[in-house]
Amino acid sequence: MLYRIFTENVNRKKIEGIVTERYIGYTIMNSTGMWKGQKEKSLVIEICTDKAEDAKVDWIAKAIKRENNQEAVLVQKIRDNIKFI
Repeated sequence: MLYRIFTENVNRKKIEGIVTERYIGYTIMNSTGMWKGQKEKSLVIEICTDKAEDAKVDWIAKAIKRENNQEAVLVQKIRDNIKFI
């Protein structure tokens, strides 16, 4: 399973800490997003797992939303054939 969390690029160190509480490996990419017609610096967090972990990822997204005082954080779930080698 591939999860992507889209959030505003603020409090990055705290965001990294939140994700690291639940996963030992993940990817964070800088991006530019649009929210209500306004550009914002964004982060895309990718988490790959060999099984569905919706509750774990939802916990992370909710914690980031609280930390950044955001109206919304987007979570994308992509079913994929992944494997760790």
